[in-house]
Amino acid sequence: MTKALSINLVRTKVNILDEFIKWALTIGRGLVIAVEIVALFTFLYRFTLDRQIIDTREKIKQQQAIVSYLKDREDKYRNLQQRLLASETLSVMAPAETKIINDVVSMVPPEVNLKSLSLSDTSLNISVGAQSINSLTDFINSLKRYKEINTININRVQNKASESSISVDISCTLKTNEKN
Repeated sequence: MTKALSINLVRTKVNILDEFIKWALTIGRGLVIAVEIVALFTFLYRFTLDRQIIDTREKIKQQQAIVSYLKDREDKYRNLQQRLLASETLSVMAPAETKIINDVVSMVPPEVNLKSLSLSDTSLNISVGAQSINSLTDFINSLKRYKEINTININRVQNKASESSISVDISCTLKTNEKN
């Protein structure tokens, strides 16, 4: 007769290692679930952030369109402000200086663009752009004939082939009125 062997896998004695493993697996499941919930909320929150980014970009594009639409008005306004500042400066100047500036501006032919004009007590500096040499020569000859100018120096001549124009800087010394 053979004795029947029985195998019992259930322990009757619980040791501390088994209790720790049981506790770690239970808490581990809870941690995994909590991490998945946080990841899910983060994923959903990302969609709201993407929507906000898209909305912000659309607002920026709309505002850029408005700014580009109003750019011409802003340029006109700034140009007007500069002209008002120049006229205020001219109104403070002495009548003789104003006359010199008016005379030089009236000498400029239509084909010549006056870029800058500065006047001091003894000198006059002019920067012009011309489309042809003939119109530039006419302007320089007019300056030579002007009674208030003593000498004329052409400081810089630059041929701009891309713009088909000639850029010239002219400095003039003025006659001084000595009163005895």
